[in-house]
Order: sequence, then C-alpha cells, then structure tokens
Amino acid sequence: MNKDCFAASLVNELPKPISFFLFITLFFIFSPSAALSNLITEPVFNCNNTGSQHQPPPLFESIAVRPFALSNDENFLYVVNTPERCLEIYSIDEKGNLSLASSVRVGLEPVAVAERKPGELWVVNHLSDNISIIDLRGRPHIKQIVQVGDAPWDIVFANKTSAKTNKKERAFISASFRGQHHPEFDSSFLRANRMPSREKKGKGELIGRADLWVFDVDPATGEISRAGNINLATDSVRSLSHTVDGNKVFALAFKSGNRTAVAPVGRVKELIGARWSTDGMDVVESRIMIQQQGDRWVDVEGRDWSQRMNVNVVDNDFFVISAVALLDKGTAEKPEFNRKAILDSVKGLGTILYNGVSSAGGEHIYIVGTDARNLIPNENNLNANFVSNNLYRLSFGEKKSVSTESFDQFSGVIEGTGSALPMAMALDEKRNRLFVGFMGGNQIAEFKLDSRGKLLKPVNVIVQRDSKDLNALGGGVIAL
Repeated sequence: MNKDCFAASLVNELPKPISFFLFITLFFIFSPSAALSNLITEPVFNCNNTGSQHQPPPLFESIAVRPFALSNDENFLYVVNTPERCLEIYSIDEKGNLSLASSVRVGLEPVAVAERKPGELWVVNHLSDNISIIDLRGRPHIKQIVQVGDAPWDIVFANKTSAKTNKKERAFISASFRGQHHPEFDSSFLRANRMPSREKKGKGELIGRADLWVFDVDPATGEISRAGNINLATDSVRSLSHTVDGNKVFALAFKSGNRTAVAPVGRVKELIGARWSTDGMDVVESRIMIQQQGDRWVDVEGRDWSQRMNVNVVDNDFFVISAVALLDKGTAEKPEFNRKAILDSVKGLGTILYNGVSSAGGEHIYIVGTDARNLIPNENNLNANFVSNNLYRLSFGEKKSVSTESFDQFSGVIEGTGSALPMAMALDEKRNRLFVGFMGGNQIAEFKLDSRGKLLKPVNVIVQRDSKDLNALGGGVIAL
C-alpha cells in the first residue's frame, strides 16, 4: 500500500461494526480464543515469489476498499495485498498477536475480502473483473472464479429470504454497468442516458452507471447462480454494508458530484479584459461555474443560466436495498434493472463520499466525505479552503432526516491537517463513540456522540506516526 495510507484494527472487546472501507480501514475485532483452528493443514507461502529473484509487481494503484476481514471464530485475520495479487492469512493467538499462517495467489488488484462461512472467502479482484472464491481447508486454494462487471469494488453477504439472522446465502458485489462479462450490457448504452421508451410517448428508463451484482448460494451444495443485477442511477458505487439481520444492504456512491457544470459566458458586461490577445490570437471563451438547484442552473450570485444548459444532473448518493427482493434477469436487448429492490435513496450529500458506518438495525447511518466549494470563483475567495470535510448523519425512523456537520470545526483540536480527508469509520454503539481515520494527517480521532448522534469534541487523537499514541485507544493496533 501507499506509505501515506494506513489501515488500523483495534483488538478489544467491542462489538463488530458494520463498515464501509476505503483507503484507511478501522474496525474492531474480538479477543481471540486460546485454541487456534486446525482449518489450514498445508500452508502455502508463494505470493511474494516470482522465481529465483523477486520481481516487483506492476503498480496499477487500485485502492483497497475492504482490505481486512476477521474469521467468525476470531482465529484468523484475512488481508488483501493489492499490488502482490495476494490474500494473506494471519493467525491470532490468545494475546492478539499475529503470525502469517498461509497465503493464496488471487487475481489482479484484489481490493476486498469477505468470509461467507468458515473456510470460504470471496476476494474481489478489481482489475481482473472477477471474484476468487477460496477454500481454506487443507491447502488453501481457489476453488471457483466468478466473472462480474467492470471494475468491481466491494462485497457483502446478506439473506435470500427474510430472517432474524444473516444466513449469508446471497452475495452483493458493486461494479460498473459495463464490461465484457456483463450479460445485460450493450456498448450503445455508453452513448445514451435512457433506454428506448416502450411507449410512443414519454421517456425510457434511466441508465445508471453502477451495478450491484447479486448471486445466490445454495446452502446445501454451495452452487452459485446469478440472481440478477440491480442498476443504480449514480456514477459508481464502491462501498457496501448491511444490517446485522442481513435483510437490507446499503450502497454508497463514490464520486457522485455536486451537480455543478460550466457554462459559456459570452460577451457580457461582466467580462473583464479584451477578447483578443496582444498578438491577435483569439482567447478561450470565458466560462462560469454553475450549479443545478431544483430545475434551475444558477451561479454563485443567483443568476439563472438555465437557457444555456439543456441537461439535468443526477446526484444520488446513498441507496437502501432490500436484500430479499425477487430479482429478474434480462438480456442486452432488454435488460432488467431491478429498481424495485431499492427501498430508499438520499441525494445531495457530498462531492466525494469515502466511507460510512451503520447502526446495527440500519436506523442511523454515518457517512464521511468532502464537498467541493467549486461554485466560488477565484482562489483568493476560497482562502485555500477548497473543500469542506463533513460528517453526514442519515436517520430512517418515522421520518427520514439528513444533517451535515463539518470536521473543520475541530481544526484546533485535531493536530495539523488531521481533519482533512476523512476516510474510515468505526461505530461503538454501546459506548456512543465514533472513530474516524483522517488521511490528511494520518490520524485516528475518537469522538463522543450525544443522545442525538451529534459529534462532541474529540476525546482522543491518535497520531499514526507516533505509535505510542495508539495505546490511547486500548488494546492492540495493526497498521498498514
């Protein structure tokens, strides 16, 4: 991984959170039992060898989304080594110490790993556009490869039918709506925003650029079959999560934007300077940044530019998915988008959304990201504050609500640039604590939450470059 990024896991007695992962991974694991599992009897250590002399792997710089997974029996920690095309398996002793137990070579650029059942792991290969299903029994090996769409990112397991506990009989994988392995994609969709209308009048169905691939796993035989794809009207989805009972899946958009664009200014009085340069060459036509607010395109002063913009911009940021919905399979001539599985969605959060955590029942969602201030012209008006670093709180109780809080208010508390680029989160509901990893300062901040879920002043700020400070959180810490 890039030395400027780090991932941390805390070993203590806190409950496991439901987390999205991006850049920095912060999550809690239970204290392991004394007896280690005998699952792996023939360990393999060949990931870092490409012959007599190790050759450095090609660096495609894919960023891990879910680089860690803890086995259900708490005896193993699974880690994707992205540039080495490798899954590394670490055993955990009774004191929480790690030792490399085995490794498995997987596809190009693995970015996420999840355990479906003891001894079975699914690894998402971002560049290979597939999933490596690994059997750890005996000699760890790949037992099956499942092809998915272009650039898959994340994976979670949920229920096929409604239940009180997560049986992990259905896999959800986020990817782009394109790719040579997509049975319902046609290259003509890249040039269109909507499907052809099935009626003489009206608009056809909107074509989203993101997909959730859904696979059902037979609990008796382990046979895998594609249940269908859920098309999402957003640019890309990288981070997934689910409720504890496995009946709902949450999908978080990544670079969803903030509905801004540029419009040509033309010859207006506000234009400063001559149209022609001193050498007689024509200059580039001046443009202005505008934003779609409702049905109108306006600039920072509120002037209407709608007549110059014959386009509507979609800004869907968060989706609530019914994991147990009945899905249909289509063809490239007649794709099935399965939007009936979408229970709810939230618009207009931030420009880039990095990460999020959910309460156990999914009633409250915390999301971190940045919101660009690109509507404001000229750098001197921004005072070097180009983006705001925000926490978004979503509530799905009797009434849906969204609130925004800026981490920038803690700039005097979090050392240096510590409040910049919030990447990872972990929620401790029992003690009303929220942990946030900031890439901008390589720091982890522990926040207290009040009864309404509002951030209070950080009670601990742990600086990654000073390892002794990591003890402030208690337990052991693993840093990548």
